[in-house]
Amino acid sequence: YGLMIATLGIFGYIGYQASTDKEMGADEYLSARGSQDWLRIGLSLFASGMGIWILFGPSEVGYWGGFWDVVGYAVSAATPFLLLAYVGPKIRERLPQGVTLADYVRIRLGRPMQIYVGLISVLYMFTFLFAE
Repeated sequence: YGLMIATLGIFGYIGYQASTDKEMGADEYLSARGSQDWLRIGLSLFASGMGIWILFGPSEVGYWGGFWDVVGYAVSAATPFLLLAYVGPKIRERLPQGVTLADYVRIRLGRPMQIYVGLISVLYMFTFLFAE
């Protein structure tokens, strides 16, 4: 328990120092635009998208389905990130000041569709939290 508490304390201190060093506006708080490189943002998206399932999913799929099911699992897990790598630069080119998917949808399709996307996003996050 000592090592666990020491690790928690160290990372808590690092987080506290990082969060109190500077004032942050709403835009900077909501987006990492221009402040992080692609690797950090990609790893953050991967971690939030995969969650704990990245640890348990492949072994369970391999046990029940075999090699080709693991390949299918890997392809289905990687596809959204590969699509984002292709589409992301195009979206950023068209909307360099955009913050979220909802902002992009508002500019492209209008306010009613932005509200719809926002509601679907909240529903998805609610479901995801209960599924985890």
